[in-house]
Parts: sequence; structure tokens; C-alpha cells
Amino acid sequence: MLVRFCVALREACFRAALVAALTVAAVACGSGNGASPACPSGSERCPCYGNATCDQGLTCLSNRCVVATGAGGASAGAGGPAGTSGAAGTTGSGGTAGGAGTAGNAGTAGIAGTAGTTGTGGRGGTTGSAGTTGAGGRGGTTGSAGTTGAAGRGGTTGSAGTTGSAGTTGSAGTTGSAGTTGGAGTTGGAGGGGGAGKTGTIVEYPLPHAPSQPEGITVGPDGNLWFTEAVAGRLARITTAGVITEFPKILTSPNFPTGIVTGPDGNLWFTEFMGFDLGRMTTSGTITEFQIAQGAGAIEIIVGPDNKLWFTAFNFGSLLSLATNGVDINAFPGYGSGAAVRGITIGPDGYMWYTDQARNKIARAILPSGYTEFTIPTASSAPQDIVTGPDGNLWFTELTGNKIGRMTTDGQFAEFPIPAGASAPQPRGITVGPDGNLWFVENNGNRVDRITTDGVITPFKVPTPNASLEHIVAGPDGNLWFTEAGGENIGRITP
Repeated sequence: MLVRFCVALREACFRAALVAALTVAAVACGSGNGASPACPSGSERCPCYGNATCDQGLTCLSNRCVVATGAGGASAGAGGPAGTSGAAGTTGSGGTAGGAGTAGNAGTAGIAGTAGTTGTGGRGGTTGSAGTTGAGGRGGTTGSAGTTGAAGRGGTTGSAGTTGSAGTTGSAGTTGSAGTTGGAGTTGGAGGGGGAGKTGTIVEYPLPHAPSQPEGITVGPDGNLWFTEAVAGRLARITTAGVITEFPKILTSPNFPTGIVTGPDGNLWFTEFMGFDLGRMTTSGTITEFQIAQGAGAIEIIVGPDNKLWFTAFNFGSLLSLATNGVDINAFPGYGSGAAVRGITIGPDGYMWYTDQARNKIARAILPSGYTEFTIPTASSAPQDIVTGPDGNLWFTELTGNKIGRMTTDGQFAEFPIPAGASAPQPRGITVGPDGNLWFVENNGNRVDRITTDGVITPFKVPTPNASLEHIVAGPDGNLWFTEAGGENIGRITP
């Protein structure tokens, strides 16, 4: 808006000056050129209508023919005739608005000169073509997202420590090496007195005094293992950590304590093969003996279906019982003379079953005096201990048959030979393990064996030679515990 005002002001000033100049230069009509006073058309100061109507040397200005005295041509206003010598260039420079004067204003004074062709208003310089809008720079291709780095691999978990060797001294297992960044390796289970190792790991605990000849073994009411020492004539306790405590000897002699069981009264009951028939001991060590039949040769003992203590009278070929009050005595005659009754258990049918070593039979006692006998297929097999298996059958050991026998309650037998070792196995005690298999010990073969209910046998060698294993029981710690009559040890094996 300010620019337009200045341009308009300049043009107004220019026109005023031009008119003043022409007014000063004006003379009377016809003077100086011999023209007539009548101002003929084309003469100086006479009326005109464009340059073509004025005489030579005159120019038509404001409809009058006049002599142009200003310097420098300008574009004629409103189509005014620009002088030939007018400064109006052929084409005005492309200034603002093309440099052309509004309505073709003439140059400063450049009107004089031969009446040239009216200069066309200077054509504004060609508006420069707008630069081609630069194509917008193509955005850089969006960088593909960097592949997420694979998570750094954690350190390899340290390998578990080697399970400590089951040495007598119980050396601790090697501590597992720590992983690169992972957690430290599992500490190996301690050998010996430490945690149990892999299946078949055997640990032995020597008895404090010898000779002792441990025989029977059971789980006591206090959660420890209790066993008899036949030659030493006493009972002893071993914790699951292997700590052994021996109690004072039995008063009567000879005695030869053999079988042992926890009674329904919370005491320990045991048999005396050579002395009084039964003994009772509290967990604090107080002993009471009960003579039932002189010379009966009591061996194995259980709690019967009537909650009494039943034991085998080896020399009598029968079963005898005693109530926990020490008064009520009962005798089951069985076959009698000629029999050698040894092992006893409660069968899957609720009856008591026993082995007859001398007559090679398995028998069921039907109280008060009846029995049913079944002959073992292998002759002179000398059946020893018997137990009810997890499959609902009866399982027993054959001392001289060197087999494990299985029998249904209706008398169907199956026998499984024990793999040969350095010597004849001669299996003795048998029990059900916490792993659902049966476990037995070899009195002569110096091994502890596992047998599945399908009859697959796996033996494990006992470290102490000539250990003469006798009995075995499942402990409260998930291991199996056994007696070594010849090795003077209590053994533990991991199932």
C-alpha cells in the first residue's frame, strides 16, 4: 500500500512539472513559424488530435501542437506519442510492474524528437518462470528396524556336583562348577553320612562293639531304626543320620535275640531264639521277658490281624502269640513235628502266611487250628522270609534254591533265578521298597537286590566282603536299611 502511494505521488509531481515547463515555453498561436492566426490544423499551438495532425517538429500535447523542449523521452501518457529520440527504450527493462509508466507515462522529458511510433508501453519483463518447485527431497527410506539382538545367552547352568561317593567316611560330593553367568551348579549330595546318592548307592555304619552279629531290623515308634545284636545279646538303635546307640544286654542268658517289631503298644518286641521266647523293650531301654514255651526257637515276629504279637516257633513247627499285656497266650499247632516254620506275614487276604523251611512249603494259617499248604516247585528250596508284595501276591526267598518265589493266594507259583555272582546268592530277608519294587539281601552272595513285580532282578554289591546279610526293611527316610551279621555293620541303600 505504501509503494502504491509513492508511485502515485511521483507521477503527480512529474505531471505538474511537465505542465509548468510547457506553459513557460508556450507562445502565441502561429508565432515563430509563419502560421496564420487562424491556427490552421497542425500549426503550433493549434488544435491537434495525435502527432499525425501536427506539422513537422511539433508534437501534439494536451490537444495542441507544441514544440517539445524537455530532455529525454518518456512513454506518452495515455497513449501519448513518444518522441523518436525519446528515452523510452524499445522494451522497458523488466523492473517492477514491468517498468511501464502508468497509462504509458512518458520519460522524464524525452518527448522531443521525430514523432516516432508511439512507444508501446514497455512490456514488463517476462515474469521469470517460477522455478520448478523442487521435487520435495524424497524422504530417506525409513531405515528398516534393526533386528532385535538375540537375547544374550545366559551362562550355562553349572553342572550339578557329582554325587558324593558313598564312602564309609561320607566324603562330600564335588560342588558343581558355576555356570558362565548362570546359577552355580548344584552341590553334590554328601557321601557317607550325607544325602543319599543314586539308585544302588550303599553306605555302611560299623557297630561300636564286635562281635555283635546284627540280625532283625525294624522301624521304631520314634522314627529310628532298631535292630537286634544276636551274639552281643542286646538291642540297638540307629538314626537315619547313622548315629548308633547300643542298650544294656538282656539279663537272661543265653538269649540270641533275632526278630524285632514295633508293637501296637508303642514298645519294641523281639524274639529270643535260645532263651525266653519273647522280650519287650521301651525306647528308653527297659526290658521285660516272657517265656511262652521252653525251647520253642522263636525267630520271626509280626503284629497279627488280632493285634497280638505272633511269632514263628522254628523248633515246634508252629505259630505262637502273646497279647501286649504279657498274659494271653495262644498257640497255632500247624503241622507240628517235622516242620521248621521260619518267615511270617499277613497276606493280601488278611490271613497269616508262613514258610516251612524243612518241608519246602508255603502255608496259610486258618485260626484257630486249620491251615492250607502249597508245595514250592523247586525241591529243597529252603524258603526263608515272606512278604505281601505291591501286586497283591506273596513273595518269598529260597535260601538253597537261589530264587525269588511269587505265589498267588490260590497257590499259583512263579520262580525267578537270581543272577549268578562270585558265589551262590542264598537270599534271606525280603521287603517292599518305597519305589514299588521288592528288595532282598543275599546272605552268601554279598549283595542287595531289587526285583520288579515282573521278576527283573538287579543286584548291587556290598562294599564289605563276607558281610552275611540277614534282613532288610524300608526306612522312614525313603532308603532301605539292612543288617550285616558277618560284616558287623548296618547298611543303607538308595532305592
